[in-house]
Amino acid sequence: MKSTVEEIFLIRAIACLCVVLIHALTVVVWNFPPASEQIRSIMMSGQLLLMFATPIFVFISEFILAYNYKTAVPRGFFGKRLRFIFIPFVVMAVFYAWLSASPDGMAAVWERIGENLFLARYHGYFILIIFQFYLLHALFARFLARLSPVPVITVSLFINASYLSFFHFTVPALPADLWRFLYWIPFPGWLVYFVIGYYAGLYFEEFQQKVKRFKSWILLSWPVTASIVLFVHQSGLITEISSKRIDVMVLTISTILLLFLAAFYVKRVPGWIIFISQYSFGIYLLHPFAQKVIQWLVKPFDWSGHPAALTVLLWTGGTLISIALTGILNRLPLGAFIVGKINKPKTKSAA
Repeated sequence: MKSTVEEIFLIRAIACLCVVLIHALTVVVWNFPPASEQIRSIMMSGQLLLMFATPIFVFISEFILAYNYKTAVPRGFFGKRLRFIFIPFVVMAVFYAWLSASPDGMAAVWERIGENLFLARYHGYFILIIFQFYLLHALFARFLARLSPVPVITVSLFINASYLSFFHFTVPALPADLWRFLYWIPFPGWLVYFVIGYYAGLYFEEFQQKVKRFKSWILLSWPVTASIVLFVHQSGLITEISSKRIDVMVLTISTILLLFLAAFYVKRVPGWIIFISQYSFGIYLLHPFAQKVIQWLVKPFDWSGHPAALTVLLWTGGTLISIALTGILNRLPLGAFIVGKINKPKTKSAA
């Protein structure tokens, strides 16, 4: 069996670019608000429809594990990920704490470092989620392999939906930071993506056949689920623009299937897609910094009449600057401990 599924390059690259675009839209909406309230509303709706991007990385992570290693993890698995994923998480937590709090003094910086590391106060929080699923795979993959996928996926969907619903519709009973941490970080809020990723990787050929077989339903599902998300938001039932919404959960599942369907019909993945995929972790860690630099450069100008142009500038500039910094840092002796290693495709057979 191949150790690389080329379709994952495409899905990872698209998800990565969507994450950068989400944050570009956030910067424009809140820091450079458009003159037209209608345009602002459209941009916020666009943000919401892109929120599938973050949870897709749980799916990708588990899909790769299940495809390559089935019911176990290889020797040195956790050590490698601690060095090149968790250490960069800590380094970036310190860096972004200094970036945001240094004007208020070192006491504020130390306080923000603690918040970034333990209360998920910066975008690197997602690494804490991924590590939970690394552990779940190591502990339960052998057990999951013995079960029928449909019932397990159904149960995980119910658990995931129930967990998110609790936080949607319950008045916070804890301090805001702790409530937010419990809402965002524990694995039940992301469980269905892990389970679908596991079975899609474990039974990849069957998964591919079913995706093609149900092509029409998958094509229909995306506009339906996207419409549901917009309706729920506009109705005021759930107003938060976040990937931690129950309706976004359904949209994300639909998007995963749609992206695989498209990828299965791509004869050759373009080189630039593979390139973006290789640099995706560095882009993820560094793009808020890159966008902050761009904000500083463009701040003297009036962008209220040009929100689309500024969004494109923040999107492309944030991506390209992050790629350049990742490439430079990876050439330094300790650079991989700052932004992780560049994810070069494997060519050997899976272990």
